[in-house]
Amino acid sequence: MKLLTILTLLATLATQGLAGAEPLLRNGDFETPGASAQALPAGWSIWGSGGLRENFSRDQASPHGGSWCLRFTRTPDPNEWKGGVLVNTPGQNSFRPVKGKAYTLTFWARAATAGQAKVEVKSYRSLAAFKDGPVIASFAYPVTADWQAYTLTFKEGNKYDAGEIEWVYLAFFPTTEPNTAATLWLDDVAVTEIDASADTSLRDTKYAAYAATFRAKELGSFRRATPLIDGSDMGLYLGQASALARFSVVPATGCPHMDKAYRIAVTSRPAKPFDVQFNTARNTSEIRKGDVIFYAATMRVVETRNETGEGRLVAWPRANEDGYAYSLKIIAGKEWETTYGHMVATRDYPTNTFRLLIHASSYQQTVDLGSLLVLNLGPGVDEAKIPRNTYTYAGREPDAPWRAAARERIAQHRQGSFTLQFDTPAGQMAPSQVSVRLLRHGFRFGGYLEFPALGQGNEGRMAWSQSDSDLYRHYFTNLFSGATAGFFWGPGDDGKGGGWGWESPRMRQQYLDLAAWAHSQGLPISCHVAVYEGKPYNPKRIIELKNDPPSMRRQINEHILEKVGAVRRFAPYEWQVINEHLVDSYFSDCLGGRKEILSWFKLVRQADPQARLIINDAVPWDQPPLLDRYEALARELQQGGAELQGIGFQSHIGAKPVGIPTLLASLDRFTALGVRLSITEFDVEGQDEALQADYTRDFYTAVFSHPAVDALTTWGFWEGRHWKPSCAMLRKDWTPKPSYHAYTNLLHGAWHTAVSGALDAQGTFSFRGYFGEYEVCFTQLGRTERRRVTLTESARQAKVTLP
Repeated sequence: MKLLTILTLLATLATQGLAGAEPLLRNGDFETPGASAQALPAGWSIWGSGGLRENFSRDQASPHGGSWCLRFTRTPDPNEWKGGVLVNTPGQNSFRPVKGKAYTLTFWARAATAGQAKVEVKSYRSLAAFKDGPVIASFAYPVTADWQAYTLTFKEGNKYDAGEIEWVYLAFFPTTEPNTAATLWLDDVAVTEIDASADTSLRDTKYAAYAATFRAKELGSFRRATPLIDGSDMGLYLGQASALARFSVVPATGCPHMDKAYRIAVTSRPAKPFDVQFNTARNTSEIRKGDVIFYAATMRVVETRNETGEGRLVAWPRANEDGYAYSLKIIAGKEWETTYGHMVATRDYPTNTFRLLIHASSYQQTVDLGSLLVLNLGPGVDEAKIPRNTYTYAGREPDAPWRAAARERIAQHRQGSFTLQFDTPAGQMAPSQVSVRLLRHGFRFGGYLEFPALGQGNEGRMAWSQSDSDLYRHYFTNLFSGATAGFFWGPGDDGKGGGWGWESPRMRQQYLDLAAWAHSQGLPISCHVAVYEGKPYNPKRIIELKNDPPSMRRQINEHILEKVGAVRRFAPYEWQVINEHLVDSYFSDCLGGRKEILSWFKLVRQADPQARLIINDAVPWDQPPLLDRYEALARELQQGGAELQGIGFQSHIGAKPVGIPTLLASLDRFTALGVRLSITEFDVEGQDEALQADYTRDFYTAVFSHPAVDALTTWGFWEGRHWKPSCAMLRKDWTPKPSYHAYTNLLHGAWHTAVSGALDAQGTFSFRGYFGEYEVCFTQLGRTERRRVTLTESARQAKVTLP
């Protein structure tokens, strides 16, 4: 049994091969000779307030074809159906789908204002009882003041069975924004039935040969490698186009084994990974419990806002009654790459019950999915022999040239020769021996501070015990010499203490308690963030002030002064004034552009005269165009008079780390701006724990060696409280991962200073070590004494006063 699916193809009208086919809609040209301009042609209805007489008319001013077209206006309403929707009346002008047939919708449209309109292919299972059927397709398309042609083809494939549906009808929306008024003109709307078997435009002729070659070369050791899902026809993918995304089939330029690719363009930053998703076809052969299901997906990234620079899809094997038990991350860079994965079936799947549901909106991105092989390798498979991805990075080699240069820079910029002068009271002997131990580096090796530091708790899906909390505090103070504290505005409070962020009194107090704890431990605090423009991170009431800029500005400014002023008592050394502006600039866009950011800098400085002011953004190190944009932003702020004192770089490293030479070169280019640089959010994905450990070691080494950088913050360290658990250095049970040892071997090993020796005749002790805070230990008058001194590049001598 095949199911209905959609191929969303935005293109010029192409009717070749359709000549002689019977149209399935009446009056799609809206001509109706002799009828009033205010009378809709037979078989058409407008639902919602758009049905008011003044909101629609047949228009003779500029039809696409013939003498008439249809104009209709939607009124603002949170419910898009109430705002005004044009439909071909169900039961009068709708049609019944036929098994084995495909359908092509074609129409022409233009708009009063450029934007996005939408058409949905809807269905009824019954009109007598008005029982809704499935949404077959939802297609968002750009409109301008000029007539443009659109075509949408849907056929039996993977979601809905033709036998389940009594009527199919169309719903036209003038805009995808429910609370916005918009006017749309339509003309020459037609639905035509075609032979599905003849529709081969989306079938890749190279696929079969590639699949056969892959099975022979890559899976030849497996006796059985049965194809499960037809990946040759991209028409069997179901992509629900919307205001967030577009789907199309494009040439697979440069792909060695495919002619066509399925393009997924996520055009706006979604709130959740599943906001944009699509399905594959269902399994064409059965799966038995214990069978190993193997995936090979070839993909490339066209454009991405992912911090790692990678394109990413997440494929979830699904059947109607299954949960999300397994997932496969399909990862790619600019070049075509193949990602492998596999799972073991936990139950039987009869034919036509299993498919892949692919989430595409982890990030704003455009990716091309070329080939997708899904094969059943059968039971009893040696999983160690299944193909898997291995990644590395430039500069990983033990003798890589950058290492010697980094060691020299560290010795030059992070170390110094120090002298301790012991001030001995008259009549007393100076101690004969002294030991010196580095407590905290002057370079800020920071950590992102989270709620386990406050005691036992539960946040979202994560819970921790009092023992976890005790261990969290212990490790934090031993691993880090600085803390980043979050101060998000948040999406709002429900009036009962719920919600999160500064809007919630409960969360606001927790934010302040975290800062108080860090301050009590002597940890310098970096505050994240004064203004975060992304919609998911702000109150809805502020987001909705788009059309009232003065009110939006006033409330943002009041929030800055309140938040920064409240935190000032903890003496933060730094405020991130803006975060991810290159990803989402919603507030500044609403308020007239980047000049608004200048006012935010002034407000933060007004509320805290001492803190360093920086910007922070997600810019992959190997993406020159994004680096260009970030540098241009920094220069624009400097030229506009912003007190810009630092530039922060998020460094969330994916499965394919950027090469160390590229990292160093990218840091070099920003030194010309004359401000300090910092790594604000570092982590490395940990599917390959050896790679994760090596990259942690090398990233820290390269950054620590760079003279323009003065801080490196890891964005979480414990798996029990981490936004990406695989990135953690400590597992949920607090056992260390290889990356933990890689970090501590540097911090407490190669970069640690612990020396002892005798004072000279002048009562001084000289040594060489790293800049930072030291503990000086000596015995005087039969008692062990300890003192703390801070030695820096500009203060290399310190006086030790004896009792």
